[in-house]
Amino acid sequence: MTYQGHMLIEHGGSTPGFRTQIARLPFENLGVAVFSNDDIYGDQLMDIVKFGIIDKVLGLEKIDWNSLMKAAAVTNYEQVLSQIIPRPDNPKPPTSRWEGWYKNDAYGEILLCLVGLESSTLPECLQLTNEVYTTLPGVINPSIPSLVAKWNKVWSSHILLEHFDGDLYNASALDSIVTDDGFWVNREARDVLVTAEFVIEEDEIGFGLTGGIWGAGPGVDPPNGDTVRERAEVWFGKL
Repeated sequence: MTYQGHMLIEHGGSTPGFRTQIARLPFENLGVAVFSNDDIYGDQLMDIVKFGIIDKVLGLEKIDWNSLMKAAAVTNYEQVLSQIIPRPDNPKPPTSRWEGWYKNDAYGEILLCLVGLESSTLPECLQLTNEVYTTLPGVINPSIPSLVAKWNKVWSSHILLEHFDGDLYNASALDSIVTDDGFWVNREARDVLVTAEFVIEEDEIGFGLTGGIWGAGPGVDPPNGDTVRERAEVWFGKL
């Protein structure tokens, strides 16, 4: 890419709590490395610093990246808020408890355990239900039926499915981190709401995830179809 007429080659990377952006302008013999530990606005902060340094070192026209990034963040936040649908005052209950083992060939097996208004009765869920309010402090709303699974991936330790209406749940990826003051939870920040829809289809029980979870990127249309499985980005079948 080019920036104000100068070739710019860059690449970034991130993991919870650590973000990097390395930029090179090879024909100006200039390199800029920026780091941030902000998981929500870290990318914007790094761009503000990166472009500010480039503008100053090369004597380019100064662009107010701070104001531009703030305005973009406000616009994006308002857009996300406009897409949020409040949970109904009297939501329809789920047709099943939906707890148990599920499998996706790529993501593997997960054990969904019921927490909240009721707790799971499955013996294999006992440890999770006993520790969930300690390992995920302030996350579980006791008044809302929720399903939790240990995930143990690089960017998340748990998956939370919070009941919305009927067999539709809001899905979140959580990262439970041990600190000197107990556990702290990092919630994955997303621009699009991820949902999980459970269904019984022709002797098969499972749930489909939608909302950009598969990371297809811009320009790729989401799956569509008449069934939950056909329109799911990721499908977990019950074992």
